[in-house]
Amino acid sequence: MRRLMMMTVGMLIPLASISADLEAGKVKAQACTACHGANGISVSDDIPNLAGQKGAYIVTQ
Repeated sequence: MRRLMMMTVGMLIPLASISADLEAGKVKAQACTACHGANGISVSDDIPNLAGQKGAYIVTQ
């Protein structure tokens, strides 16, 4: 029983750091959103989409 408890605690400890990473990711994503759009679809033809590409862009790659 003690071993099971220790394994459970050991698996849950890393979850505490995930919330901090999510908040940092949200802050970093704001910079991306400025050019690539809120849904990853750019409104400008010279800035690539992050959520799927236009056919012409893929062909030129």
